[in-house]
Amino acid sequence: MASIVESARELSLQKPYDKTTIAKLEEYVISIKKSGDIYDFDVLKCLLKLYGVYPEESKSELIATILCLSLMKLPSTDFLCLACLIPAKSQKKEPLKTILQCADNLERCTFVEFWENRNNESMKTFTNSLNGFDSSIRKHIINSLQGTYRNISIEQFNKALGLTATESAEFVKKCDSIDNTNKDVVTFKIVTSDTVIGNVNVKQQNRSLRYDETIKFLDLVKQE
Repeated sequence: MASIVESARELSLQKPYDKTTIAKLEEYVISIKKSGDIYDFDVLKCLLKLYGVYPEESKSELIATILCLSLMKLPSTDFLCLACLIPAKSQKKEPLKTILQCADNLERCTFVEFWENRNNESMKTFTNSLNGFDSSIRKHIINSLQGTYRNISIEQFNKALGLTATESAEFVKKCDSIDNTNKDVVTFKIVTSDTVIGNVNVKQQNRSLRYDETIKFLDLVKQE
């Protein structure tokens, strides 16, 4: 596994616009889809840029995988930056269309609608194949709720996290952000200036394409 990651990182740095780089980066994406714990934003960005230069090599399933992996890193801006590299016409096709709707739901904190979109048949089949997708999203939702509420009804809580009553009972036992709960109300721990908001062990980062990267990318696309 380490050799796949190291090779992908090396190629993304040394040959970021070489068509022969694509296969190794795709191998990397397939590997992290299964492992769920090896993530490199720059490698994922490089693959999407290569798909833009060589659209005939583009694979919708891997693009969808990349977007879902970046959603798992919320509240970082990874998803926004990577989504900007995907052509508008591709964004209108499934499963990308639903993934973008899910991202919009999370941004707007319309969590009930998020789970409705996540649970449609094509999206559910896809996200179920991603190790830790739901748990990562729930960590983000919990952090959003904790930053807004001190108390929330158990009914609202369960709907926001897409949990049944049975699942909720087990979830709250393991959730460090919850102070206590009863049959009607969930009480969150008070957020202080020292409280870290965001996924565990994931530092929020503002991602963007450098100006020189953008110009080089657009020039290559025009040449194609």
